[in-house]
Amino acid sequence: MATASWIGGPVLRVLRLAHGYDQETIARKANLDRSSVSRIENNKRRPSASALTAWLNTCPVPVIGKHLEIDLAELISSQHDWIRA
Repeated sequence: MATASWIGGPVLRVLRLAHGYDQETIARKANLDRSSVSRIENNKRRPSASALTAWLNTCPVPVIGKHLEIDLAELISSQHDWIRA
């Protein structure tokens, strides 16, 4: 059953590709069928909770900003002399 309102498939594909995995690799690591991976990525099937958990454990989502080691105010002020940190 197509689930056009669910945008997760393309997001999961991008996440898989960002980790450098092909469909076979994510299927093996997440204990899924390759055909299930394809159907999920193409929004032809929603992943079960366990499949989604396995996928995200295999391809963790980076936390934006968690590893930033620069002070944003310092960066901005260095780009614009008129801003004081």
